[in-house]
Amino acid sequence: MDRHRHTTLALLFAVAACARDGSDRTSTNAPMIRDSAGVRIVENTAVDPAKVARWAVDTVPSLTIGTTEGDSAYEFASIGGVQRLPNGMIVVLNGRGEAAFEFRFYDIAGKHIVTHGRHGQGPGEYRWINFFGPAGGDSVIGVDFPNSRLNWVSASSGFLRSVRLDENGFRKVLGNDAAGVLETMVPLGDSLYAIIAIREMPNDPSHRRTTTFHLLDLAAGKSFDLARHDDPPGKPVQLSTGETSVRPINTAQASHVVDRDRRRVCAAVTSTPRLDCIDSKGVRMSIRWRAEAVPFTAEDRSAHEELIRSSRRGSRYANEADVNKLIAALEWPETHNFFNAL
Repeated sequence: MDRHRHTTLALLFAVAACARDGSDRTSTNAPMIRDSAGVRIVENTAVDPAKVARWAVDTVPSLTIGTTEGDSAYEFASIGGVQRLPNGMIVVLNGRGEAAFEFRFYDIAGKHIVTHGRHGQGPGEYRWINFFGPAGGDSVIGVDFPNSRLNWVSASSGFLRSVRLDENGFRKVLGNDAAGVLETMVPLGDSLYAIIAIREMPNDPSHRRTTTFHLLDLAAGKSFDLARHDDPPGKPVQLSTGETSVRPINTAQASHVVDRDRRRVCAAVTSTPRLDCIDSKGVRMSIRWRAEAVPFTAEDRSAHEELIRSSRRGSRYANEADVNKLIAALEWPETHNFFNAL
């Protein structure tokens, strides 16, 4: 796994270097940019690893916020996210899951300024801020999906306003089978949202799902549909507790990244070195790169088998014979996925 992780990092750095600095490449290795049916295609060719720019993290932090004991403004239960605002302020979302409801504002030197938010359902109260980002000046915008609200909060004034989110309104554009919208959406301004929708595949015994990616203008009732990814079919396995299904090991996963500055969303499948993007005007772009596949070795398989056995060991839902059946039914890959996340 360490070998795979290092390869992944090198790949991502290589892609970043292609966009950032072409001074170390010959002209034959320069990215090729072309258009095809209105889609801008950027192809990054292979790069000599020795010439790829490397990023390093200093061992000494440039700024430290937090303490194990002392002022409660510097003690964190669990950090749900950190954002630096355009004015230099740092905002920490204190808490995670059902406890992520407290915005703590710090100045550029890390000194606590003010804390806003408490758990609840009223104005200035939140149950789970699953996304937040800069909203201009000393303000942030946050999505509280259990309360179905967008909220604006500033350091100087605290709670500013909120807008109710009606998931049915999104479904009118995306389709009635779209689920999980408020849990994954990112506001891009006005009525524009980056959306991930989860859809059940009808009449599928293994309960597969489809993930779809969209850029949606709710006011205009218009959606730019970017990509979709279907779960792979599962193989049925009869256990002592009943029938279940198993999917291939190292199954490709849908992954995405939202660029709020460019009002753009990009999506990919982890088994393919390709990233597809769409912006608020419906302009599409595809970024492709050449990557070396990392073999899935016998050692990888043994480690994964042991992981399965250890996770099932002692469980009342699976005995040793059941675990052996599950492992025997697995489809093993020849290579690792090119990356895990964006």
